[in-house]
Amino acid sequence: MNRKCEFRFRYRGCIPAIFITLAFTLSFLSCLDCFFVRVDVGFAPDNSYFEKTTFGLGLWTFENPLVSGKCINPAFVTNVGGITIDDELYASFFSNGDPGWGIARLLAALGLLTGFALTIFQWMSICLHVKTNIQLIVTVVLTIIIVSLEGSKIGLFFETEPCTAADFWERIDADEVSTHHKADTCHMDRGAQMSTASLTIYSIVIVYTLLCSFYPAREHQSVDTFDYDDVSLPSYLGSLGKSINSKFSKTSSKASSKFSAAKSQFSGASAKSNTSSARGNS
Repeated sequence: MNRKCEFRFRYRGCIPAIFITLAFTLSFLSCLDCFFVRVDVGFAPDNSYFEKTTFGLGLWTFENPLVSGKCINPAFVTNVGGITIDDELYASFFSNGDPGWGIARLLAALGLLTGFALTIFQWMSICLHVKTNIQLIVTVVLTIIIVSLEGSKIGLFFETEPCTAADFWERIDADEVSTHHKADTCHMDRGAQMSTASLTIYSIVIVYTLLCSFYPAREHQSVDTFDYDDVSLPSYLGSLGKSINSKFSKTSSKASSKFSAAKSQFSGASAKSNTSSARGNS
């Protein structure tokens, strides 16, 4: 008998909960990191606080111009609003004069809020035993939203003015002639790599939940439906056989006891009849 080979997936709530928690943590750290992208200007810009050709920028923080490798959060530093003398890229929380940068920040914030809500939902579902169908639907929908936000955040930040504007960086030559240039390159650094890892983990969760939705592991069905798979059928037949044997044993026992009672009653009646006959003869 030919059997069709197929894979089935049983949904385990702890698996997506762990993965989603890890993905949310990476996304959160990527937003705080001042090395989301590494800008390579190609020269030491004269209009910047940085006196080197390459440095790190983040969504809300940037590399310390004086101490390499350390981050500066403008919210805790006075008189620092940008990375050049003329810009205010870090002067406010969302809007900073660069539309792409502002949208990237907004998407990052929405992604964090959605990721936090999904993380709480996953662990609460395990504790409260929420139905699997509800877990699957909520997980797939919210995770797809988060992946869209996370991917858009990465793409938009590489289109910000420090990376793409043709007149953002100033250079003054030996003759005191000022010219403005575009940065040579902007490439992924630690923050963008964490964000990409977060996006990848969220995508794995989507694939897992979809597989559990479309190819669920077969469960033992009720007796009324008579829909049994190869795994549950033998166990069902075995339990059915035991049930029949048990019922048959109980029935046999009851019949035997009834027969014994009837036999004893018949024997008693027979003895009484014989005694009566004997007395009549005498």
